[in-house]
Amino acid sequence: MSFPLIRALKLRPGRVFLAEGGSQYGKYLLAASERGVFWLEFNRTLRDGAVRKLIDQSNGRVIYNDFPFPQAIAWLGEFFQGGKSPFPAPIDLNTGTDFQRKVWEEVLNIPHGGVSTYSRLAGLIGTPSARAVGTANGKNPLPFIVPCHRVVRADGSMGGYGMGIPMKIGLLEME
Repeated sequence: MSFPLIRALKLRPGRVFLAEGGSQYGKYLLAASERGVFWLEFNRTLRDGAVRKLIDQSNGRVIYNDFPFPQAIAWLGEFFQGGKSPFPAPIDLNTGTDFQRKVWEEVLNIPHGGVSTYSRLAGLIGTPSARAVGTANGKNPLPFIVPCHRVVRADGSMGGYGMGIPMKIGLLEME
């Protein structure tokens, strides 16, 4: 289990719901509060033992069943099969700073199959720094759902991607 997820869980008042699934790209762990989905940990440091330990130490706060947004799980399955529908569950972006949330909210406006640039997003949120937009994208807690893979450099090159440039290219080609 990665430290960012544990920090995100500690930020949440109330119960945290976890759901696990898989795709052709590997396993994922989806986390939600009663307000919405707030974290997607994908094929990085996901370990069943760490999830069990987190649940055991949560005093009933972390719930590993009864995920309140089953439509989110169904959407992920459809997305990895080339689905084009918008994400159907509420999203809770409160793990980020005000600036990060502004970036992620703009990224949510990039349509399926479309791309934008770091500099364009910077202009839309009123900052001169495309690099700061890239850094905020790198902290995106909901990859695929907040489609930061759709953001490229002004010259059309890929820029960065937390799950690797080959995955970013594959996602853009799939869309």
